Amino acid sequence: MMFQVGDGPAFEVPFTDVAQCVLQKNEVTLEFHQDDTSASVDSESLVELRLYFPPDGDMDADVR
Repeated sequence: MMFQVGDGPAFEVPFTDVAQCVLQKNEVTLEFHQDDTSASVDSESLVELRLYFPPDGDMDADVR
């Protein structure tokens, strides 16, 4: 999944890392697979990412 802003890519997220994707109005929530087998007690990992897209038509954002 590639997030673009304007003519350039902002960042990419492999679909294999995404457990669930929820779209609500102007917000996209990505939940990631959690791998508890390789994580140590003190490690941190990203489990959810929320992106807000303003309703302003001037913002040129494309979610693929």
